[in-house]
Amino acid sequence: MNEWVNEWVNEWLPALVCGLLALAGGLTAPWVIRLVPEPDEPVEDKETYVAIADRRGLAVQIGLVALVAAALVGLELGWAWELVYLVPLVPLTVMLAWIDWRTLLLPKRLVWPAYAVVLVGLVVCLVATRDLGDLLRAGIGLVVWFGYFGITWFISPRVMGFGDVRFSGVLGLALGQLGLAEVLVGLFFSFLLLGVVGGLLIVLRLIARRGNPFGPFMAAGALVGILWGDPLLSALLSR
Repeated sequence: MNEWVNEWVNEWLPALVCGLLALAGGLTAPWVIRLVPEPDEPVEDKETYVAIADRRGLAVQIGLVALVAAALVGLELGWAWELVYLVPLVPLTVMLAWIDWRTLLLPKRLVWPAYAVVLVGLVVCLVATRDLGDLLRAGIGLVVWFGYFGITWFISPRVMGFGDVRFSGVLGLALGQLGLAEVLVGLFFSFLLLGVVGGLLIVLRLIARRGNPFGPFMAAGALVGILWGDPLLSALLSR
């Protein structure tokens, strides 16, 4: 009986709380997206942010995706201090991924608040744990993700926009606090999912646009890193 209670309190309860909080954040998506200003320079064939915000069922769809992702994170981490920034980051990341899917843009108006959420969360974690090693790993995660995406953008600016580079720093910081395995696996799966899933969508002509949105695959890769970073890295290195 005690084992069941401990499992509920330390695993399933944080999953439930995280999921519900992320659902609440996701339901604000129409209001949040409607506040995003349009780019200063016109973008060909771009769907307006207001039109995205007005899409039927948007709040429920983003809310449910955020609920599932945050619940999985809560189930994996339990009552970890990192939930302070991961829970609000989940619905914000889902919104960014959705916008990128529709427009091939990651608006700064949402990316900068995402940085703020993670940085405040890192400070809370540092005050709570007094572990400078976590902060150092967060910095390494930022350098690895931002550096890799930055180099890719510099070499092939037609393949990747700078918005992807800007957003990569958020995910690098968030994953770095958790561990280097999360950083490396998240980065690896971001590109793997883009190549496999994105390529399949192009072949099936489900994406008939000027390019592939990277934001959704970055978000999915980061989630893979959080959930299975350590075992997947061990499996990859053992090959």
